[in-house]
Amino acid sequence: MDPQEIKRLQFDKTPAGGWTSLYDYVYDPPSVLSPELFLLLIALCLGLLWLMRRWTSPALFRGCLTIGVLLVLWEAVPTLGLLNPIFFPPPTTVLDTLAVHWSRGWLSTHVLASFQRFAVAFGLAIGIGVPVGFLLSVSSRLWGYVGSVLYCVRSIPPPAWLPIIVLWMGAGNPAAIFVVFLGAFFPIMIGTVDGFKKVDPVQVETIRTFGGNRFDVFWEVHVPTSLPDIVVGIRVGLGIGWMMLVAAELAVSRLGTGVGWMITHARIWYDSAVILGGMGIIGVMGLLVDLVLRRALARWADLPRA
Repeated sequence: MDPQEIKRLQFDKTPAGGWTSLYDYVYDPPSVLSPELFLLLIALCLGLLWLMRRWTSPALFRGCLTIGVLLVLWEAVPTLGLLNPIFFPPPTTVLDTLAVHWSRGWLSTHVLASFQRFAVAFGLAIGIGVPVGFLLSVSSRLWGYVGSVLYCVRSIPPPAWLPIIVLWMGAGNPAAIFVVFLGAFFPIMIGTVDGFKKVDPVQVETIRTFGGNRFDVFWEVHVPTSLPDIVVGIRVGLGIGWMMLVAAELAVSRLGTGVGWMITHARIWYDSAVILGGMGIIGVMGLLVDLVLRRALARWADLPRA
């Protein structure tokens, strides 16, 4: 496609309100990593893992080998002209473009904004979901009143809330945070209810027989029994909440920051490098958040550290 035609398409898509200073289309970004050096680095990393195979797990080497092969194929397909590099740029072009965004402070701002929104929403989901789940599990009368309502609301997919939430709260941070909260709250709450309902009455009576009070019963019986289910609910809520964060940033137009918002504006500019780079950043961010959560919770629940 002719470069002038690309510019015409891009500027025809420019919104009337103008552009924020946190995004701009980068023409011919300076090369940070040449294709030859990129392939050499992949080969060196795989070779180093092979030499250290005695001290690393086979699964790690196989996973890195798969990633390396995919990156080589990704670099080769547009470079050889099998696909249009404008719409499917090679990873070296993606890295060059993201390096420009990072040097200008845009990328770090978007990443930090996404983390902040998720931290607030996920923290609220845990802080509200666990106590509510505990209250519902110990009070059968309360569960009878609100249990069916909660399950009915839970069956509504979180993205379906976006239109009405935007109408109620506006197209800004509160709407995005609330949608992420909804996505994470119900798995955490349901996991807490299921966990506390698994408490064995025999164990409770044993603690009371030996003179234990309500706190002893709660700490010695309820917490150890329910914690694995709570951890599972938190991890499920983490995954759903993270997906809702991206969906909210893609849909809520007035955020001005966030990786999902960056992807949306890159789409308007036909900026495939930023779109693919943003998708990769979202995947890495989600992996890091899940890894940190797993390691933080592994000491209290029977959960592998991988």
